[in-house]
Amino acid sequence: MQTHPFLTKLGVPNSIQDFFSESYSIDKIGNLIFNYGADGFEHFGFAFHLVPKSKELWVCGYSNLAREVFLCANAMEAISFLSISQHKFKNLEQLTCIAVGTKVSMAQLNWIKLKFPDKNFGFIFSKDILGQIEDVKVALALSDLAAEISIFDEAVNVKFKEQIFSFSQAKFSYSAFCKAVGFRANIRTYKSKTHCCFLEQLISNI
Repeated sequence: MQTHPFLTKLGVPNSIQDFFSESYSIDKIGNLIFNYGADGFEHFGFAFHLVPKSKELWVCGYSNLAREVFLCANAMEAISFLSISQHKFKNLEQLTCIAVGTKVSMAQLNWIKLKFPDKNFGFIFSKDILGQIEDVKVALALSDLAAEISIFDEAVNVKFKEQIFSFSQAKFSYSAFCKAVGFRANIRTYKSKTHCCFLEQLISNI
């Protein structure tokens, strides 16, 4: 079983470390490197965290066995989420985690749709307004739909199927959007209860 001192210090359980152990490499001074393909990598150390804008994806898990697919902005967020929520997922072999980097693209989402048809998706994006918007845009894209979303003062305006829906920033979420427009999909969103993202929550416990 491979473990890493950085992950151990963050409180990542050994079983979670083992699940992710083949999804990263280590630089000369022990920092973690997550490969997104030919055009980017994520680099994590306790003094920094660099996430790429990549055309490709970081993927960890057993694609052929996956029953749930988790999408997130970066690999460390996936590790943090499963560390905090491990009691909910007893069979890690049925999970696949995918990081899209700082900006998701249609090319990435088209690959995901092709590779994982009819799967249950979980979104692990940040709890701030940008993460809430990402939830909606990615969910619609996976269903071959789209919406125009704009922010004006404290309002979030969504143009969907030629209708305009307005929300306050404080109340805008994937769930609120679905209820307002009648959209349904096999998607669940996950948010840290105490911080903007799960990685921040783990770091706060050190």
